[in-house]
Amino acid sequence: VRKELKPVKSDLTEVKKELKLLNSRLADLFRSRNLDTVKGKKVQPICSSVKDDDEFQREVREKSEHPSSPFVQPVRSSSKRRKRDEGRNWQLQFEKALPSSIYTEEKLTIDVKLVDANTGDIVKSGPESSVKVEAVVLKGDSEIVSYDNWTWEGFEKSIEKEREGKAPLLSGRFVNLNRGTGVLDDVRFTDNSSWTRSKTFRLGLRVSPEYHEVIREAITEPIRVKENRGQ
Repeated sequence: VRKELKPVKSDLTEVKKELKLLNSRLADLFRSRNLDTVKGKKVQPICSSVKDDDEFQREVREKSEHPSSPFVQPVRSSSKRRKRDEGRNWQLQFEKALPSSIYTEEKLTIDVKLVDANTGDIVKSGPESSVKVEAVVLKGDSEIVSYDNWTWEGFEKSIEKEREGKAPLLSGRFVNLNRGTGVLDDVRFTDNSSWTRSKTFRLGLRVSPEYHEVIREAITEPIRVKENRGQ
């Protein structure tokens, strides 16, 4: 910390010199025009508020000995926070928009891909390019879509569970990516969405827990699932 603050100390010394010179010139100007006081108050030297070297060094020692203070933040905590904020730079995506209305047991073929969120390029190499992807049903009125960068925890809380005594809401849920792309070729909703608060579902894509810190989920627009009476 002391090494990093040496340039600051040097810059401060130069500023103090400039301020002292300016103060001297202003003092001469005030004296020449009888301006030693302004509205009954004595004019204070400009550089009087600048700390001397001893005071500056004492403050540096105190702050370096107490890194939790606002003056010096621990490097470890800031790097950890940056990793959490910036780690999900890869994004699952649906290749095409899904229909806004479908029937139960209607077959859906869904192309998915993994892209670099910064460039839009497909991630074609590395272990993430062949990760296992799962399609899940989300609440149609989930609030996480109103955020530009929802969290993994928020996504998990938005998952819609099947009704008691019913089968899982979705079949054909899994696909392993190959060089960043894959096809869910037989996805089917097993229940309608009329019993939910919004009368709709959303479809989401997620990866296994070991990758959720680097890969962000995908979410569709609301989908109304109607009962297929012809079954």
